[in-house]
Parts: sequence; C-alpha cells; structure tokens
Amino acid sequence: GYTDAAGNAGTANTSANYTIDTIDTTAPTVAITMVDTTLIIGDTSLVTFTFSETPTDFTQADINVDNGSLSAFSVTADDKIYTATFTPDTNIEESTNLISVSTDYTDAAGNDGVANNSANYSVDTKAPTVTISLADSALKIGETSEVTFTFSEAPIGFIATDISADNGSISGLAVSSTDNKVYTATFTPNTDIEDSTNLISVSSDYTDAAGNIGLVSNSANYSVDTKVPTVTISLSKSTLKIGQTSEITFTFSEVPIGFIAADISADNGSISALTVSSADNKVYTATFTPDTNIQDNTNSISVTNAYTDAAGNTGTVANSTYFSIDTFAPTLISSKPVDEAGNILVSDNLVLAFSENIQLGSSGNIVLKANGATDIIIAVASHSNQLSTKGTTLTINPNADLQADTQYSIQIDNGAVIDAADNNYSGITDETTLNFTTAAAADPSIVVFDLTDGQSSSHSGREFQANVDYSIYIKVNSVFNSANRISIVDSLGNNNKWSGGANLSSNDKIILVGTGET
Repeated sequence: GYTDAAGNAGTANTSANYTIDTIDTTAPTVAITMVDTTLIIGDTSLVTFTFSETPTDFTQADINVDNGSLSAFSVTADDKIYTATFTPDTNIEESTNLISVSTDYTDAAGNDGVANNSANYSVDTKAPTVTISLADSALKIGETSEVTFTFSEAPIGFIATDISADNGSISGLAVSSTDNKVYTATFTPNTDIEDSTNLISVSSDYTDAAGNIGLVSNSANYSVDTKVPTVTISLSKSTLKIGQTSEITFTFSEVPIGFIAADISADNGSISALTVSSADNKVYTATFTPDTNIQDNTNSISVTNAYTDAAGNTGTVANSTYFSIDTFAPTLISSKPVDEAGNILVSDNLVLAFSENIQLGSSGNIVLKANGATDIIIAVASHSNQLSTKGTTLTINPNADLQADTQYSIQIDNGAVIDAADNNYSGITDETTLNFTTAAAADPSIVVFDLTDGQSSSHSGREFQANVDYSIYIKVNSVFNSANRISIVDSLGNNNKWSGGANLSSNDKIILVGTGET
C-alpha cells in the first residue's frame, strides 16, 4: 500500500470504468527486390514486392518503373508477396534506375501504405555500333588507305578477324591512345583488281561493356583499280613496199588518259592521223608510212608508258610484232656487156646484175632496140625461156642471134623486173643508158698462103676435116685488074681446072699457085 509523509497507511479505491481500443494504427510497408539489377538487350528480371502485411487495393498502377515495363503482375500464395516481370525498354543506356511503389495501397485497418523504391538497377539495351571510314576511297596501284573504326562505346573483344575487306587486306589494327572507342588500321588493295564496288565490314563479334552484341556495320563504297592498263598494237599490213602505208590499231584494256602521238615510236617510218575510233574510247588508229630506201625485216611500233588509266595507274610499254619494210627499189649495178661495149658476139647472152635479188614482173617488155635492124621484143609474161633470173642477175637469151655489126640498146619497162617485195625496177627508157655494138660478120675464108707477085709458091700442111663442106676462095687484097690475074692449075699442070670441096678426101691438100701476068 502507500502511506503519507507521516506514515499513515493509505486507503484503497477504484476508478470509474473505461474501455481499451485495440485498432491497428501501424502503416504497412513494402520491400522491392530484383533478381537482375544489370539488364542488357534481351534480359528481363523478376521483381518481388514483399509487404509487411497483406496490402489492400495494391495494383500494378501503384508501381512506377524507370526505362522499362512490368508484366505478369500477380500475388503469390503468400498474400503479402507479389511478383512481376520487368522488361527494359530498347535502345536505353542508363545506369540509374528505380522501381517505385506509391502510397495508394493500405493495410486491412485502412492505414495508408508507405512509399518505397527498389535498389538501383542499370539498363543498357543500346546495341554498340561502329562507323567505318577510309581516308582514300579510290585506290590505285601502290596506294593504301587508313581505315578508322569509331565505336559508339568502347568495344570488348574487337580484333582484326572481325573485319572483312573486299579486294584487299587489313593490317596494323590498333586502338587510339587517346580514345578507346577509336581504332585504326591500314587497308592494302589486292593487285590486278578493277572493281568500283567494295566495302569494309565489321561483324557482330564484339560487344560493349554490358555484353550487348555489336551491330554489323559497313563502310561507304570505295573503288579499287590496281590493274595495270595495257595496249596491243596491230598493223593491217605486215610487209610494206614502196608506196604503201599501213593502218595501225592501238587497243587499250581500258580508256587511256593522255595518250598522244608523241607516245608512239616507229622504226624506219612515221606515224600520222592518230584518232580515237571506237565508241568506248579504248581503240585508236593511226597511219604508218615507211621511210624510203629501207630494207629491214625487224621493225616494230612501240608505245611508251606515258599514258594512264582513269584511276591514274601508269600504262605499260608495248611493242607490235615485227613487220618488214622494203622501200629499196632494185637498181642496175653492172651489165655484160658493159655500156658502149663493142665487138659483142651475136650469139652472146646479155647478163644484168642488180642491187638485190630480183624476179620477173607480171607485165611489161624487155626490148633489144636495134639501130637499123629489127628490134627484139620479149614480153616478161610470155618470154619462152628467153629470160631467166637467179639471185641478183637477169639473163637475156634471145631465141635468135643478134644482127652483126649493129648497135643495140637495152630498154626495160618499169615493173618488168621487181624485187622480192614487188618493188619495181624503174627500167630503162632511152637508147644511151645501156648500149653495145655487135661484131662484124665473121670472114668465112681460110688464108692458106699469101701470093707474091711474080713468084710461084706452093704450100702444104693445111688439113681439112673429113665429112665437112668447105668453100674455098682465093682472096686478092688489091682491086682486080689485068695485073693481078690468078690462074689455077692442078698437080698435073692442067690450067683452069677446079673441083669443089665435095671432092676433098681426108688426106687431100690444096696447093694454090699464083702466076703473075707477063
């Protein structure tokens, strides 16, 4: 019991009646947890909402979600636990995100719930990308290009094998020392390529730091021309003679730039009238004119490498196949007989020597023009073996002997004699270039002995062949008159007896005795 200060015991007493209210006044709370707090492309996360007591009027509308959405919202067997699936939005890169529950829910007593947030979670659903650029988008022989790979974020696992390059190769891949989102490499085009459509590509084998797979990417188009331009040279004639030209055709593998006549050299001749002659501008023509007095079988036409293709590649030197030139007309260098020769036998052949091998042409005449006698005209097309050639010589052998004691000139038509290239010997048209005189007719008499005026002579020892007819003459050098009469006597002393040569035998001798008149 109790007492007062003096120690007096207090008396007991009872209050009036009262009631005790046991209604719940504690606000409900909720904890929000996520299975995965680092979400990338393709990820979702189970979200669990755990209440301190069974919530009333808790709906999905009470939940706010950063950079994503909830689905499959439901209560579990434990009515204080709800779950849902969080799906992040696409193309998001955000490291600070929350899921929040508002105060719109209550407990069974009607106490308003306490708002709450989840722990932070990150969302990276932005696929890493790369742009590819080339310093040189038109590559020719001897060139390379720096290639720059610029990523949207630092790539993970990016290596050279992730890169493919049309008509070339990649080398020297390296990350920039100042920015780990930038890589560079060197592109080297393949040789002997001509392609205007090319790409450098990066595969999807790289990722970003979050593990998102990179996007495939291509560079802008670039061209490769590492094919050396070439030219072939052809001639319409491979054998040229006097008066001829040849059309030359220059066929290029691609349209030449800067091709001019000065780029062409021609052995033993000149080039003119160079023109482009095709719709595609790859074919040119020109005219080749050989020099005069040339005889050469090893000639060619050449093109230097001064021209280029459209890409700037230097052209290749080219040569035509060999062609022959013979613009050397045959000339007469000697003759037998020589000019102005005399006493030429009427039966002799005439031999002309030329400066080169010759042959008869297809037309024209060779004429032995006689002064005061009948000309001998020999047609080269029907000479009946009166003309023959061998090497550099022409032999003229007329069917009949020449006239004795006659002046002849040799005349030859232009083209009656040609060389191996069909070049014409210009001929002889006058009577003075090559002429000769034949010998006088031969004296058929045989001088057996000389007569001495006033003396008797007898001679022997001259033999006549058997079976040969002879005409026997007595030749008197002086004019016949009574002072040099000659009488003939036989061996028996008979005067004026003579038998002709038909009476001669193989052993007969003729002795002529002359007697002078007394």
